[in-house]
Amino acid sequence: MIIKKRFVEVLRGILDGDQDRLDAQFISATRLRAQEGWTWYVLAQSYATNGGVKTWDAFAAQGGGDLIQWDALFGDCPNDVEAAATRLEALSHRFLAPRRAGRTRPALLATFRRFHAVGGPEVIARTWMGHNRTETLLGWLKTFPMIGDKYSRNMCMDVAHPLVLNHVALDHRLNALCDRVEGAPPATPYGPREAWLLGLAAELGVNGWHLDRLLFGRYDEIGAALG
Repeated sequence: MIIKKRFVEVLRGILDGDQDRLDAQFISATRLRAQEGWTWYVLAQSYATNGGVKTWDAFAAQGGGDLIQWDALFGDCPNDVEAAATRLEALSHRFLAPRRAGRTRPALLATFRRFHAVGGPEVIARTWMGHNRTETLLGWLKTFPMIGDKYSRNMCMDVAHPLVLNHVALDHRLNALCDRVEGAPPATPYGPREAWLLGLAAELGVNGWHLDRLLFGRYDEIGAALG
């Protein structure tokens, strides 16, 4: 175990050399919101990476991300939801993390049908960006299957949503780092550990978004520095 002061020192040292990357990532996240169909892509990617990112990363590296774009799934038949769902189901065997696919595949397909039922990604986007309270936004996102505290935050962070900039998307990697620090609250319930990390962010002079992306993006380096 290490003391909190040492943890902050390590984070500060790595943050000082990582600011340019974080700033560029933030700009990229805000631009993602301007892309057509971003809501569907962000949710699909969340299901794909639930259980690990390797399968998704390999799929995306081969241009697979374009195949699951909303318009690409429908092709020349924009009203044939069954054909599009069949296409998505077939593709899902190439991008869902295998160890969770038994759960994420039904969730992915249910979410696809929900999107179609309400009018598509642009309708979902208006709802997503139309909330004016963080709690109601996160609560609405958690009405999608398998979306809980972590993914509701992470999806908003992926697009730098203004209401979720001072939150943290805790996963097993971030929790593993916190578990090494004396005095860190337990991983459950979610709120106390998130609040503790936001206190660290304040000490570092950044918001929750920057701390979250620092911990995730420099996980191995931070772990090595902690010894």
